[in-house]
Amino acid sequence: MAKNQILYIVSNLFSGSTWLSYVLGSHPQAATLGEHHRRFEGGRETDCRYCRLSGLPQCEVLHGIDQAPIAEAYRFPLKRFSSQGVTTLVDNSKKISWLRQMLDSGACEGLSLRTIHLVRDPRGWIASCLSRDPSLSVEGLLAGWRDRVDLHQKELAELGLPVLNLCYDLICLDPQPWLESICRFTNLSYSIEHFAYWNRIHHSMGRNGAAMNILPDRHGKTPDRDYYLARFRRPFHDDRWRYLPDTDVFSQISLDADANRLLEAFGGGFSEIDRLLSIYAAHSSGSHPGEQEGLSPRPALHE
Repeated sequence: MAKNQILYIVSNLFSGSTWLSYVLGSHPQAATLGEHHRRFEGGRETDCRYCRLSGLPQCEVLHGIDQAPIAEAYRFPLKRFSSQGVTTLVDNSKKISWLRQMLDSGACEGLSLRTIHLVRDPRGWIASCLSRDPSLSVEGLLAGWRDRVDLHQKELAELGLPVLNLCYDLICLDPQPWLESICRFTNLSYSIEHFAYWNRIHHSMGRNGAAMNILPDRHGKTPDRDYYLARFRRPFHDDRWRYLPDTDVFSQISLDADANRLLEAFGGGFSEIDRLLSIYAAHSSGSHPGEQEGLSPRPALHE
């Protein structure tokens, strides 16, 4: 590669961006920073949870980054990771505002910046939102999903950066063609083995279900902890919405023409996702394609 690169993930919450950042950061030439904006904007925990839970007083790689000027937000970690052969950083900050700040501050100067716009089937996304706040309406959430995806598309077009559209569900259910797209976009050779992202130490800040796979002693405070523990260090697709009591409500979502149009821009609409879901459910009681390729639970490797 001609120069170091940043892969910036833009997405809604609860759309699989943490999971994707770990998969992308599992390549030997890459590393994920997690929600990098938190290190500079404060708020929730900003330390490396892996190092902290391993008993270290500070992150063994990124210690001191919170004192770095914002213009060094990417060059600082690139210097620290360079001894490991890392040339690609994955920023899972999701927000366009942080991306603009990185551009305006000069943090991206001399670096190749590529953006990944990630969406999730609105049925699964809405189910995640409702599990956290049952008082929300499906109609309001669907309208919010449409508006947010549409806004992200327009804002990314205005920035004029290279963009790869990805859908969490399609990557999980039919990984091979999407891995090929990711390889072409990143110039890195990804394979199904990178779905087993727990085989790599990640110095990020995640606290959700995906992060439980990389932390010592299965730490994690996600409200659906038991669900993730039952799938600990196994690749899987989160399709819990299909088994909720009010499935008729979710069936109506698939009739929304605008939502279907937006999904089509990411590789497949509701009919394609449903086709793959039927295959997924019928094969080995819903085993993930990664398991079909021989991936299996195994302990994390230490760098």
